[in-house]
Amino acid sequence: MNNLKDLYPQLKAWFPPEAHKLRKLPGGGTWYYVPWQIMRDRLDEIYPDWEIDYTDPIQRGEQVIVKCHLTIAGVTRVGFGNSHTEFENWEDEKKQRGTPEERAIACAFKRAMEQFGICRYLDIQTGQEKHTEQEKAQLRDFIKYMGRRNPSDRRDNQDPGAYNLAYRNGWIKDAQGNPAKNSHKKSQASKPKPVSNSNVVSLVSGSYPEHNRLVKAIRKITGHQPDVIVAWCQSKGVKQPSELPPEKAYQLLMSLVAGWLQSAKGLTESGAIKTLHTKIDHLVGNQGINYLEAVAIALDELQQLSPKEVRN
Repeated sequence: MNNLKDLYPQLKAWFPPEAHKLRKLPGGGTWYYVPWQIMRDRLDEIYPDWEIDYTDPIQRGEQVIVKCHLTIAGVTRVGFGNSHTEFENWEDEKKQRGTPEERAIACAFKRAMEQFGICRYLDIQTGQEKHTEQEKAQLRDFIKYMGRRNPSDRRDNQDPGAYNLAYRNGWIKDAQGNPAKNSHKKSQASKPKPVSNSNVVSLVSGSYPEHNRLVKAIRKITGHQPDVIVAWCQSKGVKQPSELPPEKAYQLLMSLVAGWLQSAKGLTESGAIKTLHTKIDHLVGNQGINYLEAVAIALDELQQLSPKEVRN
């Protein structure tokens, strides 16, 4: 008989990006989730002898509530499920499948599976600020992981892309710890303004640490070697990206991504610049993302497209 501890690595494993769907949250925002049927299939593969038991549905107000007891490898855990009996919006009601009791049962089963670690990694999507480096790293890994979703699957599921979703939901914070989606008002969206020479002289080394982070993230995709970055920085009178003022850092990021578009996607120099500007202007104008972050997001989206899709 398998020990539950031995099963945990398989139970907690992340599902393929294509297995995830999107749903809107009641309070706003969008959430990646995995349908309970797919979760059940994994349970069948890992431990076919799982057992389940439900209480009779109970109605409390406008909610139907069910309790599920799920047993895996001799260990039983509980999940509570609920579902609305009525919806104020007729359109919302039409989208529902099954009876309120059936939906509550499915919800309880799913939450019981989560008690064993299945899909628990999706909790990293919460809008709460990540306080530990481990949580921040896990969120970055999740965003990057979901970015692997192929373009056609993203279109079929109306998925705007993991990076875009992260900004819309406020998962990514700005330098002050505020949701990045609120850090730049649309009416104020503009390219970085030139910094006067006096201000540049007064900058201390490493005054823009986010520049190093963005260059590193972009370089992982474009394949540029560190000595190329260093040489570019030295030509501007500094040693590293963190010492570059914003408008110079923007030029560096643009040159890296534009060069990659030419070599990887077969675009001309002017075509690469035009494609980038179109993407970046859309991100800045419609989502309030600053120009530097927008370059990295544009690259993440473009790398998932075929050369033909990029040119179109």
